[in-house]
Amino acid sequence: LPKVPLRASSVRETIAPIWEARFPIESDNESLEPPSRVASAEDLRELSLVSPIELLQELESIDQICMDRGNVEWPVLWEKLHRLMGDLKVLDTPNALSSSATVRMIEFLRGDSIPNDFMNKWIEIRSSVFSLLVQTK
Repeated sequence: LPKVPLRASSVRETIAPIWEARFPIESDNESLEPPSRVASAEDLRELSLVSPIELLQELESIDQICMDRGNVEWPVLWEKLHRLMGDLKVLDTPNALSSSATVRMIEFLRGDSIPNDFMNKWIEIRSSVFSLLVQTK
């Protein structure tokens, strides 16, 4: 999604395909219609939280990219890291400082090319995410 202002009239058309790709509908019985009742705060909380399994899948996909050392495409890798960073920001952990420290580690990787010591930093980030997952249980 390009970083440009969205017109109110086209927000749904712009966001819907991205949303559906990120959060696929799991059964054919689910309707695309909005719920008829107002969602409770608990319902909204459940929708916004990232599951530990989703985080593990993200770590695994980043690991797969890192395994291909000769052909690592930084923009693809950065996109995955950026998604991980967003998910960490909404992760429900007892210690919010831990997740914000991990987010900062990822932010330090920002740039036009892959950092020379990326693997060392990735190992540190990965370890931090695993410790966050232990805290959420």
